[in-house]
Amino acid sequence: YGDAGEKAVDDARRDHGVRELIATPLYLQSLLSGALSGTIGTTKEEVLRLFVERHERAPDHAEALRSSLLGRHAEILTALAVQMTEAGATTLGDTEARATVSASVDLLRQQGQIASTPEPGAVIDVLTSHHTLLRAGAGNGAVSFQHQQFQEWYASHEVSELMRRSEGGDAAARQRLREDVFDKPVW
Repeated sequence: YGDAGEKAVDDARRDHGVRELIATPLYLQSLLSGALSGTIGTTKEEVLRLFVERHERAPDHAEALRSSLLGRHAEILTALAVQMTEAGATTLGDTEARATVSASVDLLRQQGQIASTPEPGAVIDVLTSHHTLLRAGAGNGAVSFQHQQFQEWYASHEVSELMRRSEGGDAAARQRLREDVFDKPVW
C-alpha cells in the first residue's frame, strides 16, 4: 500500500479509537484499502461501514444485490443479525434463517419497498454469494456472518433504530429497547 498505507497505519497508531483495530487483519485491510481512496475510518463502526460499502460496490456484488434484492439487503442482514444475537448464537439453522428472511421480506413488501416476495432460499443464496453471509456447515444450510463483527454491526442498526424511535416517543420501541436489548447480557 506504499506511502499511503504507511501513513494510515501511523495515523491509526496515534488515534486511540482506531489503534486497537489494526491488530485485527479484517480492520487493517479495510483501513489500508481506505487509505488508497483517501477515506479512512476513525472508529470501529466507520471501518466496518467502509469495508461493507466497498464490498457492496464491487461490480459483481452490486448488480446481484440490486437486481435480486432491490438494494434492500441491509434490512435482511440486520434481521438475521438480530435473530442470531437474540439467540446468543453466531449461526442460524436453515429453517430459522429462512423464516427470518421470509419475515423480513414480508415486512419490506408491507412497507412498499418491494413488490414481489422472493424465495427465502434464493435470498440467502444471494447474500452468501455476494455479501458477508456464509453457509456455516457442509450441507446443513446453516448461515453465519463471515466475522462476528459483521453480525454485531448489523444488529447494532436495529438498536440504533429502536433508540431513534424511542427518542421520538414510540412507547413500543422504548419498551423493546429496555426489555429486549438493554436488559439482556447478550446485547
